[in-house]
Amino acid sequence: MIEFISALEKITNDSLIRFSTNQTPSNEIRKINMFGLIKLLETAMGNSFRIEIVWEYLIEHFKFLTTQLPIKILSIRAISFLIIGIFNYRKTAPSVIEWQVTVLNPLYELTQSEDTEVINEMIANLLTIIENCSSLINDKGWNLCLNIMSKVITAGNAEDNVVEKVFKCIQYTCNNLLNIVNESNIELLISIVCSLTLLNNTSLPIISLFELIVEHISTTPHNDHTLIHLLSKVKEIGSNEKAQLRQVAYTLLEKVVVKHVDNVTIVVWNYVINDLIEQLLQYTRTKYSIQVKKNSSDKFKPIKEAVNIWEDSMISLCSITLSILQQLNNIPEYFTLLNLIELKN
Repeated sequence: MIEFISALEKITNDSLIRFSTNQTPSNEIRKINMFGLIKLLETAMGNSFRIEIVWEYLIEHFKFLTTQLPIKILSIRAISFLIIGIFNYRKTAPSVIEWQVTVLNPLYELTQSEDTEVINEMIANLLTIIENCSSLINDKGWNLCLNIMSKVITAGNAEDNVVEKVFKCIQYTCNNLLNIVNESNIELLISIVCSLTLLNNTSLPIISLFELIVEHISTTPHNDHTLIHLLSKVKEIGSNEKAQLRQVAYTLLEKVVVKHVDNVTIVVWNYVINDLIEQLLQYTRTKYSIQVKKNSSDKFKPIKEAVNIWEDSMISLCSITLSILQQLNNIPEYFTLLNLIELKN
């Protein structure tokens, strides 16, 4: 079997060498490349029952092909085709869990590529895999899928079209949250949505993703850590220079409290009142004061506009804070009067 795989790989490699030296017509090269790739795909699918054994030999060649200009996109699609095929074949054997990490790992390794075309195509194919196999992916598989998205979105140089593709991946993932039962995966998902929010330079409806996550957390058993993690990301978004992002945080904060008011523990309420809201108020008040001091002359119109923007944020945040306090019909005894007076001010 290994010798057969090696022979097929040699066909593709030889054709690439001839292509690079222009010794063979391009149309013939494409036929030879396709022959090698198709036979490798057939070999992989025919050995799905023992993919752990042959995968290492197959995938190393495919990963090499993703670096070759003539067929790099085709090679990524071939990897995706293989992954979907193996998932569909293995769906009758859910007790075997490690193989999902094995077959998805090549996509994770592609996140190290500096080729934007490769990253773009990889994310597009990850979306195809999630669309076709979401009900078959287990916790370890979801963890790897989410880590792929996280690594791409936090790389610092993601292009807008890549961000949009990651958004679509997350959107589909959020619509299938019942398949994600692991707490750490939910928290990783929350972190990715937060990163998308902070990167968002388009009109992507990020708030809808948060709403799906909030709804999921409110209807399924989760510990305090997951909800506090979500609230910490609300605080991160709310401590942003952009007024649009601050408003997203305020809206989300209100939605979280409304959804969870009846079952939030004292630990979470303590975080909401004495950490999240207090810091957001302090941050907004400080920024507002700075802008007021700068506004020393009528001729500085941009500064006046900045004052108004921060003033609007202060009013919005104070309004939401009072709304949250009204939701708490029975304020826990450990909230001191000083806390409430400070918040209302």
